[in-house]
Amino acid sequence: MANAVLVERVTATAGNAVFVYDAKVTAVPPAYNAVFVYNAKATAVAPALNAVYVQSLNAVVTGGAPTANAGPDQTAAEPWSTVTLDGSASSDPGGSVASYAWSQISGPAVTLSGTGATRTFVAPPSMNVASFTFALSVTDNSGLVSTAVDTVSVTVLPATEFKRVSGAWVPVLIKRRSGGAWV
Repeated sequence: MANAVLVERVTATAGNAVFVYDAKVTAVPPAYNAVFVYNAKATAVAPALNAVYVQSLNAVVTGGAPTANAGPDQTAAEPWSTVTLDGSASSDPGGSVASYAWSQISGPAVTLSGTGATRTFVAPPSMNVASFTFALSVTDNSGLVSTAVDTVSVTVLPATEFKRVSGAWVPVLIKRRSGGAWV
């Protein structure tokens, strides 16, 4: 209940009601922008003014934007392996992260798969080290978007085996025997 107005155990007698006028609540998600009243009792007060009167409650969300966290850089992904981008460390100070938007900024084009905080792609084989950069932006349950994107770098190691195809060297996936089959 950070920065909310809380009125607790109020006893109003002979017109001594509790009035909250033009209350401003800050840094609280809109779903919680309210005045909380607990155990209020009113005696000798007109029913129209029954203990608590609230007028013009204005919610101002400040500093409430979520923070994107794309996770740590990955420096030794193997060719043909599945690389996972994980934004689950993203946070929202007053609610929860509702959606994650991943985009590729640099490197050979790959296809991202998945939903929620994580995305995956298959590390492409290459004769040289390949570097990729991905950006993450998040939106919270109030519709606020992170003010800054966070990036993560992925480095894919070069392939270790090659064969000649039409006069050019191309990387090949080394197969091994497992359970009587080549994998």
